[in-house]
Amino acid sequence: MVRKLPFILVLVFCVQKIYSQNWTVSSKIYGWTDSTRLEPYTSTPNDNRKILVKIFYPSETGTTNFANLGYAAPVVLFSPGFGCVYDQYLFLINDLVKNGYVVVGVNHPYISGTCNFPDGTTINTSWTMLGDEVMGPLQGQDLSFCVTKLTALNNNDPDGILTGKFDMFGQPIG
Repeated sequence: MVRKLPFILVLVFCVQKIYSQNWTVSSKIYGWTDSTRLEPYTSTPNDNRKILVKIFYPSETGTTNFANLGYAAPVVLFSPGFGCVYDQYLFLINDLVKNGYVVVGVNHPYISGTCNFPDGTTINTSWTMLGDEVMGPLQGQDLSFCVTKLTALNNNDPDGILTGKFDMFGQPIG
């Protein structure tokens, strides 16, 4: 029996350089927990869904300060699957960031490759145990949760680096 697996793929066919500066790439990593959803693939009772997120952003050379773009940066959600993690696509991510985009790499525990969270927790891939009807909706819910968290960071980043830096909804430049 051939098993059909859902696949979410976002391709960027043409990325227009939005200005001539070639920025440095900086990043922040987060282990976010969605307290509204239980993790269906853990042996721990009442364990909530965790998401591993790395935000790659343009910065000034030699610093981790967000680059002075003069406007909010467009945001790309990058969601690998099938056992892959965002780190396997750093060539693409770095190119986007150097050209003024913010890329949010999202690793989905049990779907993406091994997820090493900032608190030391490791969740290994076991996507073969997930049914077709679960993976797509689970990734979609993860991404929706990430948009909510990104919006909150854009409104008030406790570290002060990302506040007001994201163009979350495609606002025109200029």
